[in-house]
Amino acid sequence: SLAFTFKEQNRNYPVTSREDYRKIMETLYQKKITGIIKKVHEDDSIVIFQGSVLTDVLVDDYIDVRTGNASIRAFEDELVSSRGFINVWGEEHIKAQEIFDKLESRLSKVRLMTIKLEGTFFDNSIKVANEVLADWLNYPKPLAGLILYTSTRGEITVKLTPNNLRPKDMGNIDILGLPRRHLKQIGVAEGEEVAVQPIYLEEE
Repeated sequence: SLAFTFKEQNRNYPVTSREDYRKIMETLYQKKITGIIKKVHEDDSIVIFQGSVLTDVLVDDYIDVRTGNASIRAFEDELVSSRGFINVWGEEHIKAQEIFDKLESRLSKVRLMTIKLEGTFFDNSIKVANEVLADWLNYPKPLAGLILYTSTRGEITVKLTPNNLRPKDMGNIDILGLPRRHLKQIGVAEGEEVAVQPIYLEEE
């Protein structure tokens, strides 16, 4: 579910009988919706994939999501007996798949890198190895910045200008060269290992 910003399909839909529940599930199946069904005012939810409830034979619950067959049946029974309401968020599966493929392509460009001091007083560019930069630039949208995931400061965003990021043959593809002033500004130390994710113009 973290892969999508689901659209609201139904809000405060009343389930007063089995027929109500079957009707909403049939609609979701016909539309091939992938998303989440959540009880109103509760954390309890189930996941639907291409219009069918997604089950897992290994577990009954995952946090507040019912996944096992028995647990899902209990969710449905409790919903009908309490004459409750549900909210449905989702997307037609073909659109959801497009979103997922796009996300997967972007996340495939994340690199685990080691911070290295680079640059001089006259050269304040951020440097990465040629192979990494070539991979980052192999994306339909312009590169706009980097997100550094650190163990000490959490998530740090570094904005880039068109001439700010330059390649350099550092011998390894797991090195991110930062000018001294950037190290001080963002609070990371030379030798620190960080996960680096490129940000593209459409995502700012």
